[in-house]
Amino acid sequence: MISWLMQSTVEISLVIGLLIILNPLLRKFINAQFTYYLWLLPVLALINIDVLNQTNLIENITIVGQLVSSVPSIQVDNIINQSSSFNLIGLWLVGFVLFSTYRALSYIRFKRHLNNSANKTSVPSTIMNYLFEQLGFKVKSVYQGDVVTSPFVSGLLFPKVYVPIGFFENNSLENQQWILHHEFTHIKRMDTLAYFVFEVVRSVFWFNPLIHLAYKQFCQDQELACDYLVLKNCTKQQRVQYAQVMFSNINQDSMMFVLPFYSFIQERFKMLKKHKPSKTKTVMASVSVIFVSVILLTTSPNIFSKMESKAIDFNFNKIILSEAVKIIIYHSGKELVLLDPFPEVELSIYGKDIDSILLLDDILNCNGFEYKVDGEKILVSKLKSSTDIRKSCDELEFRKFDT
Repeated sequence: MISWLMQSTVEISLVIGLLIILNPLLRKFINAQFTYYLWLLPVLALINIDVLNQTNLIENITIVGQLVSSVPSIQVDNIINQSSSFNLIGLWLVGFVLFSTYRALSYIRFKRHLNNSANKTSVPSTIMNYLFEQLGFKVKSVYQGDVVTSPFVSGLLFPKVYVPIGFFENNSLENQQWILHHEFTHIKRMDTLAYFVFEVVRSVFWFNPLIHLAYKQFCQDQELACDYLVLKNCTKQQRVQYAQVMFSNINQDSMMFVLPFYSFIQERFKMLKKHKPSKTKTVMASVSVIFVSVILLTTSPNIFSKMESKAIDFNFNKIILSEAVKIIIYHSGKELVLLDPFPEVELSIYGKDIDSILLLDDILNCNGFEYKVDGEKILVSKLKSSTDIRKSCDELEFRKFDT
């Protein structure tokens, strides 16, 4: 579990860091809807991680394309840092429970308070017809309540639109159309579901400040994407009018667990008045971001793999070299790919609190082999020259794990 958290933190942080840095440029050159969709990249980074490789203790070992037993017949002492891993898991679990419980209880209290004060209100037929024409589904009602100070959407499985009391009386018909078009666009796009997924990611990676920083930009891009869809075919004059409607309904103290009608005022106002971005710039910027993200997603596992190592205790007594290598790699959580056959030599070695990767390097080197980490695989092949052998196997001095 800790290994998975570490690897996934590296991968998701790389992608999120890229999006945060490039976000101002993306908003300038790419349409808001595509900028919002780019937040799928961190989710793809998590999917890219081989979860099964992290959760299963036994890995298949491939030798020259042939599948052999992955369960060593020789007993090896347990990894000595196991208790440390349990401590880290316990710490993460405490943070996860506290964060997710706080968010869940806050949401439950908010929804209870909202449901007790909000009443169902029918939408005028003129607006109903307008929304059906724009969105393709019927809108019959919204909810009004005295705790509602700005229009918003709330609810996961059955999201609803909430508006302040007097909304229909205090706004012109055209303004009502703009506002409700915006809010029901959130529902059509299932933005509350995306919001929930991001909340789950925040709970799992509560310790990562980049996740919480990204959350703010994610919510902003979600609003801008919704604005983009509403104004997709509108003129500049209509955009300005839409922005004025937004300002007339601003509430700085937006409640939690809603899709706020308006926030980050200045940034959003600029985006609303902006003409449609250049298609050429959109394509070029989009391809560039996706290309860099793919590179990060494909190389970050290798970076992490080279960092990963464990401390082990071992006592090999007349063990065949191939079996010793299998056991070491088995406890390193990797997959062995043997490119050249091992010689039939025996080893009799003992060590305590030894770095598993360094142990593997020493044993392979003194027998004329070398290894290369390729993601979750360890590629083993013969040394190109015998002069690359540092010491004979009888002269090995194993190095302890660096704690």
